[in-house]
Amino acid sequence: MTHLGRFTWELSRLKFPLIGSILEQDDGGYNVEDCLSPGYIFHGREDLEDVPRGPFSQESIYYSSLASALLLQAEQLPMQHHILFAPLPVPQEYPDYATFYLAQMLWNDYAAVGNKPESSSNRMAYSLAAYYLRGEIVSHVNLPQSETSLGYPLCHHDLSTQNIFVDGDFNITCVIDWAFSSTVPLAQLLSTPGLPHPRDLTTDAALVHAFRSGFVEEAAKHNLPLPGWRHWEISDMVSRFMLLVRFDALQDYHHLHSLHQLAFGRSSSETDSLLAKLREISIHPDLLALSKTLQADDEPESEIKRRKTEYFSAVGKERLALAESIMQLSRPDPFFVVDKGVWTKLLDGYPVNTSGATTAEEAERQMAILRAHIGDILAAGFPQ
Repeated sequence: MTHLGRFTWELSRLKFPLIGSILEQDDGGYNVEDCLSPGYIFHGREDLEDVPRGPFSQESIYYSSLASALLLQAEQLPMQHHILFAPLPVPQEYPDYATFYLAQMLWNDYAAVGNKPESSSNRMAYSLAAYYLRGEIVSHVNLPQSETSLGYPLCHHDLSTQNIFVDGDFNITCVIDWAFSSTVPLAQLLSTPGLPHPRDLTTDAALVHAFRSGFVEEAAKHNLPLPGWRHWEISDMVSRFMLLVRFDALQDYHHLHSLHQLAFGRSSSETDSLLAKLREISIHPDLLALSKTLQADDEPESEIKRRKTEYFSAVGKERLALAESIMQLSRPDPFFVVDKGVWTKLLDGYPVNTSGATTAEEAERQMAILRAHIGDILAAGFPQ
C-alpha cells in the first residue's frame, strides 16, 4: 500500500486543465474530452442520454453529474443486487464462514419477495439517495477553487489486484488496464485504493496510513507541498461517494450513512440523521411525482408472484414465511434497514451451530436445521 501511495503521487504530478478522459488526436496530440470512467459507462449507463459527461471545468459539476447518473440508473436501468435498505452481507461482518453463508441465503430469500431490487420502492430509495448526494454532499467534497486552478491529475479508476504486477519483494513493477482512466479532482486521487477490488472500501487504519505515508514521503523527497488534513478528510468522503455513484458496492446504505457522518458529524439528534434527511427529501413535489411514475412501471403482480413461486418452490415454503415476516418490518416504516442486526438476531437465537461448518455443504445442513425450526421461530414472535 505504501508503494501505491508513491505511485499515486506520480500521477498527481500529471495535471490537466479539465476533468475528463484523455483521447489521442489525429495529429498525435491529446485532448481532455467526454469522461469515460466507470461511473459514466458501467451498468448500461453509456446509453443514458441525459447525463452530462464533460469535460468539466469545476469539481461540483463533475460530482453532480455522477449523482445524476445514479438517479437515472434508479429510474431506467437494472438494479442488479442493490437494495438500499437491505445491504448485502459481507464476510467481515460475521464470525465464521457458515454464519456469513446463512446470512447470504436469508438475504436472497428477503430479496426474492416482491422482486425487491427492481421494485419501485427500492428505485425510489436510490432516487432519494441521488438527490441527497447532489443537494447535500457535493458541496462538502469540493476543494477550494484556488487549489483546483492548478489542474486535475490522472486517475486509473480500476486499481485491483489483477491489474497490479509486483516482483518477489512485492515492489510494484507495473500497472495495467488503463482503459477507464481519466483526470479527476485531487481528493478523488487521494482516496485510499480499495483492494482486492475497487468496490472494496479500505478502512483498516494501518493500510490507510501506509498509503498516505507513501504519498507524503514521495512529495517530501521532491520538496513539494504536502496534502493537508482537509485533503485527506475530503478524500475519505469522496471514496464513499464514488462507491455509491458507481453502483458497484455491496453495502450502499452503510456507505451512505458513513458519508453523512463524515460530512455532518456524528450527531445524536434524530432530526439530523441520514434517515431524517431522506424522509425530508421524499416529500418534495418532484420526488412525489417520480414515485408515482416508478410505481406505474412496476412489474405486474402476476409476474411478481410467478417469480416468487419459482424461487421458493426450490428453497421451501418455510423460508418464504420467514422472509415475508421480515418484510413486515418495513411496511410501517419504508426506511427500516434490514442489515446484519436482523440476520444476527435470527442466527444467534436459534438452534444452528456454525462454528464447525467450513464448506457450503456443511452450511447448507445448518440451513436445513434452521428451516425445520422456522415455525417455532415465528411462533416465538420473531422478528419483533
